[in-house]
Amino acid sequence: MLENNQEFYKICFENSREGIIVIDEFGIILLANKRVEQIFGYKPENLINKSVSILLPKKIKKSHEESINNYHKKPYNREDFDKRDLYGIHKNGHKVEVLIGLNYFNLDGKNYVKAFISDISDYKKKEQVIRSRNFELEKELKIINKELKAKNKQLSDTNKILLKEINFKIEAEEKTNKALKKEIELNKLKTEFITVASHEFRTPLSGILTSVTLIDKHQKNNQIEKIEKHVNQIKTMVNHLNSILHDFLALEQLSNSKITYRYKTFNPAELIHEIIEETKLILKKNQYIKFIKNNSNHEILNDKRIISIIITNLLYNAIKYSLEESLIIISSKIKNNKLIVSIKDNGIGIPKDDQKHIFDRFFRARNAMEIQGTGVGLNIIKGHIDGLGGTISFKSEENIGTEFIFELPHYTIK
Repeated sequence: MLENNQEFYKICFENSREGIIVIDEFGIILLANKRVEQIFGYKPENLINKSVSILLPKKIKKSHEESINNYHKKPYNREDFDKRDLYGIHKNGHKVEVLIGLNYFNLDGKNYVKAFISDISDYKKKEQVIRSRNFELEKELKIINKELKAKNKQLSDTNKILLKEINFKIEAEEKTNKALKKEIELNKLKTEFITVASHEFRTPLSGILTSVTLIDKHQKNNQIEKIEKHVNQIKTMVNHLNSILHDFLALEQLSNSKITYRYKTFNPAELIHEIIEETKLILKKNQYIKFIKNNSNHEILNDKRIISIIITNLLYNAIKYSLEESLIIISSKIKNNKLIVSIKDNGIGIPKDDQKHIFDRFFRARNAMEIQGTGVGLNIIKGHIDGLGGTISFKSEENIGTEFIFELPHYTIK
């Protein structure tokens, strides 16, 4: 077995890349390998029974003897001599840069120290060359830096003049671009408005004209009930036209940042109850609105009018895009100083490809083209929510339904 083979251990000892010396507690060398000869010039057999101080410079021999005494009083393993630069003395008297690690062990009641020695002379020479070269480079760099500073000052002075000229041109260009962009947006808004308005106004205006004609006819025949029916239809269509105009006015105000939000205290649960009562008049056959108020039944501070517009529009959309005999759920809660409102329907949903455009101005999903609308409602809602420092998100699946959730910051009134 290798562990019992002395020849094996001898080969390992002799062929180590490091010099190995074993000394006793008095500093006498007991063993040394061939690598020690390559480092210090002494044959191993010539070092046996010699004091290890033979390998040390004179000025540290005394301190080394004291170190040996202290080391044996309180032995410990130490590698790289705590990273201090050390050197020994070669047989011919020249210094040898070395790295030393010490290992303490006890055998048969006696203390020994095994020293691992690496010759780092070549490394130190290279290090010195590098240091010298670095020193020369630093001198060259100082000269170059001095020249560069002078050049930089000249460039800096020139750049300041150029920068003023460039900034002046940039400001002038930005003003021109801003005015041009505003004009393009305005022209686009006008074009979109004319397109939508001409489409949305045509149907109710035609209906009003028809009702007026029929009222005139029924009046001659004194048919009061039919006259009242057409009068109510005219009122409904006028209200619809008024709603469209109100949307376009709100759109213009948002585009030009003309809206001033007015904060006052109100109870969000009570506000939602009022909105639900108002929307009952437009519910389709057997449509039902369920309200879950959670912990929102106490006063908060925010813009009641704007929040009413937001909830009303979302609720109207839920009714408009849902079928008869469907359930609409609206819930509200106050959490982490936020009013959170959700409106969920079981309507036609929003096609997946259209969802990324749903808050765009005048955009209408492909499955809503046949349903009356201007495509500005959600854009207005998003603008108001952004203005109040809130967020809005939605989840939707075509032919399954849609849920809009908005959150608004508020101050709770205690």
